[in-house]
Amino acid sequence: MSGGQKQRIQLARAVYQEADIYLLDDPLSAVDAHTGAIIFKDCVRSTLLNKTVILVTYQVEFLPAVDLILLPIDREILQSGSYSELAAAGSAFADLVSAHEETMNLHGDHVGGGSSGSSGEYDVIEMKQNLDRKQSKGQVAAGENENQLVKKEERETGDTGTTPYWDYLSQANGLLYLFGAAFVVGIFLVGQLMSNWWMASNVEKPGITMVRLVGVYAVINLGSGGFVALRTVFSYAMGMTASKVLYGRLMTSVFSSPMSFFDSTLLWEDSESSIIRPSNPR
Repeated sequence: MSGGQKQRIQLARAVYQEADIYLLDDPLSAVDAHTGAIIFKDCVRSTLLNKTVILVTYQVEFLPAVDLILLPIDREILQSGSYSELAAAGSAFADLVSAHEETMNLHGDHVGGGSSGSSGEYDVIEMKQNLDRKQSKGQVAAGENENQLVKKEERETGDTGTTPYWDYLSQANGLLYLFGAAFVVGIFLVGQLMSNWWMASNVEKPGITMVRLVGVYAVINLGSGGFVALRTVFSYAMGMTASKVLYGRLMTSVFSSPMSFFDSTLLWEDSESSIIRPSNPR
């Protein structure tokens, strides 16, 4: 995974925690300008709108949308206030904004007079491309190292034994459902034997009418059919219950894993233009 993908996964895990205070340590520098704008709009300014968010960032273009800005210089808070207050006060913050605007103007002239609405995108894109190139070189070098963090996964083939089946059956009273299904199957087989015995032993008896013969046979088979339906219910309940328990434990393990797990495990590939957002974190 790239640095941007890791940042989006970590941000999604944090959002799922439903905390009151979020400390975001410069997550926007690891993604391109377009993705950073999506994250800031749809996550910081939407999903976390009613939360306290402390955002560390070098992206000046996002500062007008925040409530309070702290400008640290040499481990000290040099200025604090809203964007308009700091811009009016001048000093270091005004110099920072001016330098950013001059850089944007230079890039706009270079690309042929780009629109002002894309302010902040060109230099961030260039920084992102340089960062991706460095990461790619680092990953290639790491691949040649025996002690690399991400190692090739091992695969095994052949008989896995009975362990997977036992794990599946032992979830949420799975054995109880299994025994219930086996019991009703046994009753169904007994019913089939009884229906065959009844028909074979009474078909030639003169004292038994055809209506009685066929009626008893039909009742036995209808009862057996009911047990077949009950067996299906037991099997469905066992499968659904075990699947939900296993999936729940899997999700709990993934969201409770340390960051080292995501650094050393290749999970999936995600596009650079989207982030993981919970539709309903609860």
